[in-house]
Amino acid sequence: MKSNPGKNNISGNNYILAYHHVERRILPTIARVLPDTFYWQLQYLETQGLYPCTLSNLVENIFPCRNSSQQTVALTFDDGFQCVYDDVYPYLEEMNFAATIFVITEY
Repeated sequence: MKSNPGKNNISGNNYILAYHHVERRILPTIARVLPDTFYWQLQYLETQGLYPCTLSNLVENIFPCRNSSQQTVALTFDDGFQCVYDDVYPYLEEMNFAATIFVITEY
């Protein structure tokens, strides 16, 4: 695939938000978002009319040259920490949002 900045069919219609930690603990070396802030972000995305989807759904729908004005957003979570289940999943379920979680299998 050839890179062509600013001249692709995903510009302006699709977003990927990448998270690492969503929790209340202070983690000085890792970027985190407070659970309440994450919930506010989900509400904001919904009010902006963005359609939530998994990362694979976003890719499947874009690269066959989808002609749609529907804006989509894919949420991703690195490492699959416990906070994703404890602090993220309840909000995703409540708001009917999908997400992609990259789980570490070995460290």
